Amino acid sequence: MISLTFSRAILLFFVIQTLLFLLLLRISDTLSRRVNMDRSESLKISTRTSSIIVGFLYVILIAGNILTVLGGFRYSLAYNIIIVVTPVILMLLLTMGSQHKLLFATTLLWHIMLLGLEMPPDLLSITEGVHMTRTMIVYGKWLPELAHNPSYNPFPTMAFIRVALSYVTSVPWYTWSLAYSLLVTTTIAFDLTIFTLVMKVTLNYRSAILGVIIGALTPYLVVTGHAYQVPANIMWLLSIAMFIKMLRERRKEDIIPIILLFLTSILTHSSTYVAMAYPPLLILVEYLSRGAQRIHRSNPYLKVVILTLLTIGDH
Repeated sequence: MISLTFSRAILLFFVIQTLLFLLLLRISDTLSRRVNMDRSESLKISTRTSSIIVGFLYVILIAGNILTVLGGFRYSLAYNIIIVVTPVILMLLLTMGSQHKLLFATTLLWHIMLLGLEMPPDLLSITEGVHMTRTMIVYGKWLPELAHNPSYNPFPTMAFIRVALSYVTSVPWYTWSLAYSLLVTTTIAFDLTIFTLVMKVTLNYRSAILGVIIGALTPYLVVTGHAYQVPANIMWLLSIAMFIKMLRERRKEDIIPIILLFLTSILTHSSTYVAMAYPPLLILVEYLSRGAQRIHRSNPYLKVVILTLLTIGDH
């Protein structure tokens, strides 16, 4: 009997997640085509109805996040219902052709609320980040030899930011409000990066929203679970997005910030070395597609497969 190890579980989850993502896109595209072919457009949601639904979700999620900050709400039945139902409603809106501008903001609010299930009540747990943050506070500087694991984390970005904010605001580094602010900021940056990258690859608004939802539901990418790897993920994903733009627009001057992002990402977490395989992959795709314009017209499912390969670079 084959035992299910952690590494095999990640691979299994990746396969299931990829198939789910492709299935959702398939259903979305199929419904959209049926709506376009049907003159009555009975399946297509009206802009007014979409705005009302999204606005209602927006208000509910804002209230939910406020109650979560106040404490106690995350363990209630209402909290769990909102967490489960919101992505379902968002996906239905996407499949019915909704292009409401608040969809991304609604998805972002849902992701922040979702993280409430992962956060300890005081937002402080005994992890490598706490060790490195305390080291900086005690010594007043960063000593690489005192890192939790200097072999893969030579520059602890999140710990450094927390310490810097503590010095600037005169708030203790272990304060709940400081930790929560950093968590929210990191989540926004991560979701914007995922949204940008999916838009660059698929040129599809619905795919970008689905990318944020799938990313939020991926255990390996949970901001609270791997907080000190998230900045590295953000930087190399942004470098990939810039690289795609450079290939399409032939902007050779973008190569400098791309290299700087990659180098900084490697210093933050050395797993970025794995992601270095993807720029050559994109060049190969560009070459095989015979120019950037053909990439725009290529099969959307092929582009989603390429995107999925990019997002598991740290695995």
